[in-house]
Amino acid sequence: MGIAVALTAAFFWALSARFYGHSTAQWSVLLLNFSKNLIAVVVLAVLLWLLPINYSADLNTALILMLSGVIGIGLGDTALFASLNRIGEQNTLLIAETLAPFIVITLAFVLLSETLTWLHYAGIFLVLLASDLAIGWRHHNRLDLVAVLFAITAACCQATGALVSRYYLSTTELGVLESAVWRLAGGLLFTVVGLGYLRLQKQRIRFQPLNRRQSTKLILAIFLGTVIGVFMLQWSLDLLSAGLAQTLLASSPLFAVIIAWLNKERVTRRQIAALCVGFVGVAVISFA
Repeated sequence: MGIAVALTAAFFWALSARFYGHSTAQWSVLLLNFSKNLIAVVVLAVLLWLLPINYSADLNTALILMLSGVIGIGLGDTALFASLNRIGEQNTLLIAETLAPFIVITLAFVLLSETLTWLHYAGIFLVLLASDLAIGWRHHNRLDLVAVLFAITAACCQATGALVSRYYLSTTELGVLESAVWRLAGGLLFTVVGLGYLRLQKQRIRFQPLNRRQSTKLILAIFLGTVIGVFMLQWSLDLLSAGLAQTLLASSPLFAVIIAWLNKERVTRRQIAALCVGFVGVAVISFA
């Protein structure tokens, strides 16, 4: 069940990445991050209020989850968008999605005492190898070190948020939907403070109006990637060890290949090979 949930989250992230498109170039990264977090918090909070769910987070848990949201969703996604805007989706994902699982696996072993079998490690290696093959590195005239640092920051922030969520979801009665709301609230707080600081410094916040088609794509990206994606992320962290959940979430580039094929776009032999390797990797993890 946990594997299916994590893969579903990866699929929605891959789908949403296609819809962000022009938004990262037309809106400041903080404004884009603020918009997606605000919409996601409102939607999930309304669901939390409507559904007969018992709230279990005390003040301390809520504050720590919000802090993990500040780091993982606020700072992490802002760094990710900044990297996307400088070196594109391809190179950003190659760095961030490869590093994040390794960071999570290492810290989960040290801090949460989570151990994996050799079959798990074999499956993780195959999945990450497949993702890297599917993405590839797009060469530029020069290496943008700032963008690389943004992508590494995004990976570290993702790892931190995943570890905090895994700890509370596995050791308390905290609900998945409630944890998602608190984390997104933390991400929203980060962007509010960031935008407020920019206004005080009288710095320009880039905003170009989107046309109807672009607005529709942005709303779809937010709904799929943030509303559903973050909920599925929290659910996968409730069901799986942090390292396995983060690895399977990093398989989103493989789903991007499948989506491209369904849209009758050109798919290379290397990408087809990546899908085969990824399928074997998921199978190994499933049977480990």
